[in-house]
Amino acid sequence: MAEIQLKQVRKVYPNGFVGVHGADLDISSGEFCVIVGPSGSGKSTLLRMVAGLEDITSGDLYIAGRRVNDVPPKDRDIAMVFQNYALYPHMNVYDNMAFGLRLRGLSEDEIDKRVREASEFLQLAHLLDRKPKTLSGGQRQRVAVGRSIVRKPKAFLFDEPLSNLDAKLRVEMRAELARLHRRLSATSLYVTHDQVEAMTLADRIVVMKDGHVQQVGPPLELYAQPANRFVAGFIGSPAMNFIDCTLEERGESLVVVNGDFLARLTPEHADAVRSAKNSDRRVVFGIRPEHIHDKLFLPDAPADQTISALVDVVEPMGAETYAYVRVGEALFTVRLRGDALPKVGTQIDLVLDMARAYLFDHETGTRIA
Repeated sequence: MAEIQLKQVRKVYPNGFVGVHGADLDISSGEFCVIVGPSGSGKSTLLRMVAGLEDITSGDLYIAGRRVNDVPPKDRDIAMVFQNYALYPHMNVYDNMAFGLRLRGLSEDEIDKRVREASEFLQLAHLLDRKPKTLSGGQRQRVAVGRSIVRKPKAFLFDEPLSNLDAKLRVEMRAELARLHRRLSATSLYVTHDQVEAMTLADRIVVMKDGHVQQVGPPLELYAQPANRFVAGFIGSPAMNFIDCTLEERGESLVVVNGDFLARLTPEHADAVRSAKNSDRRVVFGIRPEHIHDKLFLPDAPADQTISALVDVVEPMGAETYAYVRVGEALFTVRLRGDALPKVGTQIDLVLDMARAYLFDHETGTRIA
């Protein structure tokens, strides 16, 4: 396997649109790196430049220490798994997996060995004589992955490979891909818009927006220490709550206020805000749904960490309950215990875990605390 390095890689289209703004990224040998972001963020463009399917406008791309900006895709020794599987409909599973190896001139004995090894691992051995049209979506995706495995490339590239599958199959295939990575220790670059896939599969996540890399790091680091409001809102499910607030001094404490909503900041948060010297006193307060709790289960919680909210919508999920509530004009999503089922239209007292709250600059979105 091999490392992949991008140094100020930039993509500008003929009409002047900048698809990727100077991306810097080092993917270690054997690492599973996931690029995540909304549609139009530049993640697929970045992947296609690594694959050689898009020209690089400027910057340098290295695979296994070799600069490959001008190297054709077929000579980069990488394998790509696409969203639409790209299987040959007239060939059976065996021939689909063997096709690339035959083009490379391998012996039939070596081809047979590689295809059967991959098919055993991917539980496709009983399907080798079947045509793609007779397979389920999950089976077709495994064939596409198997076709890549048999090549034994330096790196694997995945372009939203699970997006065509239903919810249950996506969960199953995520587990399959995780097992595959553990077994092969393969350098992998994986693109998705689904942050759940990113959190569950990645060694490191690259978050992109509008062609810019917003933050790179391990999943839990991005969850706990987002660099800005965009990353904080994109990583985590349900998404973080955000409220535009004003900072006010109340005695020795610093509070955030938005109409009927008021919460006292921890001393650590207050110190960070004062150090930031936010002159207009406006911030964005953020807190995740899982860090808001029903006061029934925390009766001794301090009053200045407790809010009274009007229940708008309740979604029982079994093991947990999602409640959508209002505090004046401020809206919150709350993740409660499964046995907590507040009635719509009633008031509920909620406890904010202020030590797990965040503050972001009102103008730039940069995290202050």
